[in-house]
Amino acid sequence: MSVADKCKLLGRPRKARALTIDDDRVVGELVAPAQFPLGILGSGVYRCDFGILLFHNIEPSFASDMWSYMVVFLYLCTEHPAFTGRQFAGKVSSIFELVGLLPLEWKGHYSAYDKEEAKQSWYDQGSPSKSMFSAFLDQHRPDISANEKALALSLIRQVFRPRPRDRVGASELLENKDFKALMSIDGV
Repeated sequence: MSVADKCKLLGRPRKARALTIDDDRVVGELVAPAQFPLGILGSGVYRCDFGILLFHNIEPSFASDMWSYMVVFLYLCTEHPAFTGRQFAGKVSSIFELVGLLPLEWKGHYSAYDKEEAKQSWYDQGSPSKSMFSAFLDQHRPDISANEKALALSLIRQVFRPRPRDRVGASELLENKDFKALMSIDGV
């Protein structure tokens, strides 16, 4: 299907300027989510990364797919993006604030165009700081039950870990008792 045909079917994407640099040069746009009719969805699967690997020149993997899954899961649960911020450094700061410290071995590898904004405080050898996702859920899902919140936080903590090797895998998630309990609450 051509781009023109897709635009006829879906309408033109709504866009807003985003990610401007000091000289007012635009480096990106925010695009409103589209609603896709099931008939035009394909079966292709693509690996991507919505997280910190992208900003540190680390190749996407199945573990980064889990991070991406949790980004989408949390957005669907709260209708708010988990990680916000101006430019890429702002997003990494948001990740740092919600998830905790990044691995010390990543220090010096931040490679986005705004790399001068990288903060030394993002990286440490110590254990991660306390997760702020409880407050995030309180703010964006005030109606969430204590049980549902506890289950969601358990899953969030298992996936939102900086090092990919420390994250729960897809097959592990499907067998996870907290995941199954949360899905049953939502009728899945």
